[in-house]
Amino acid sequence: MLRVYLIKKFKASILTVLVFVFYITPFSLRAQCDSYVTPYICTGSGSTNCAAYPTNALLLEGASNQTLTFDNITSYNSGMTLTGATVLHVKVNTGTAACKWSLAVMVSNGGAPTNPATWQQLTAYGASPLPLPQISSLKFRVYNSCNTPNCPDTWQDLTINGQGLYIIKDIAGLPISGCQSNVDALGSYLTDYNAYTFTIDYMITPGFSMPPGSYQLSLQFCLVEDD
Repeated sequence: MLRVYLIKKFKASILTVLVFVFYITPFSLRAQCDSYVTPYICTGSGSTNCAAYPTNALLLEGASNQTLTFDNITSYNSGMTLTGATVLHVKVNTGTAACKWSLAVMVSNGGAPTNPATWQQLTAYGASPLPLPQISSLKFRVYNSCNTPNCPDTWQDLTINGQGLYIIKDIAGLPISGCQSNVDALGSYLTDYNAYTFTIDYMITPGFSMPPGSYQLSLQFCLVEDD
C-alpha cells in the first residue's frame, strides 16, 4: 500500500498596521474546479497494486517552511506571491498494471483552540478588534507543462482546518503517452518529468482587515493508492 505525506509550513508576520488610513478588503480570487473534501484523511485504499514507500515516493523540492512579512503599505495592498516555491516530484513506477493513485493537498491550523476557519496565531502585536486571518487568505495554484493537475494553473484556496482538494483525482488509471490530463497510473518524473512534476505558487494579500501578529498554517501533500 502506498501512502506518502509531505508538510509545507507557512508563517506570516503582520508588523505594522496604519489603522483607519484606508481600508481594503482581503484579496479573493477563487475558481474552484473541484469539490472540497472535508475532512480529508491521508489514507490509502488498502490495495497493494502500487509498491509501498520508499520504492514509490512523493519528493519535495524547495524549502519546507516559508515566511512572509507584511510591514508596509505596498505589501498590504499588493500582497506577496511566492512563485515556484514548491515543486513536487511523483515517482510511482513500481507496481502492477492496475496501480492507480491520487494526490491531494490538505490544510492544518493546528486544531483547537484555534478557530477552524483561521490561521493559528503565534503572537499578537497588541490588542485589536479585527478578526484573525482566514485560512482562505492563502491562495495556491498547481501547474506543469502537461496540464496534468485536476485544476491546472488556477488560483484556489482551502477554507477550514482539515479540508482537502485533489491535485490528481482517481480516474481511469491509463498509462501516459506524452502529455495526458489527470495522469494517475504507473510513471515517474524521472522518465516523464513534465507530467509527474507539479509546481506550486502561493499568494497572500492581507489588506488592512487583519490584526498585527504572527501566524502559522500548514499545507500537507498526500500521495495515496486508490482501488
